Amino acid sequence: MKKNGSDTFSASISPGRLVIPKFTATPENLRALPDWFQEMGVKQYSLLPYNPTWAHKAESIGKKMDPRLSTQMLASKELEGWRQLFTEHPLGVSEYPLGG
Repeated sequence: MKKNGSDTFSASISPGRLVIPKFTATPENLRALPDWFQEMGVKQYSLLPYNPTWAHKAESIGKKMDPRLSTQMLASKELEGWRQLFTEHPLGVSEYPLGG
């Protein structure tokens, strides 16, 4: 973070998009995402693989899991397919979340 003046700061923020099967992991949604980020002035973003392991914790504190949500992780091959779609766009997608 850099200080710009007396009490102002600037910081670089890289937004992430959670890739949830049948919710956000749809061809229409993910094809539109790079253009939307570019319109918002975003220069780099991350695709975050869906991790259903939180469901057990949610249940333990009395929260119900939406039954439409998958109980399975996205397959590596599916994530790689989405990543390929994004690498074809001039806006940069971060490698880290998709790599582990």
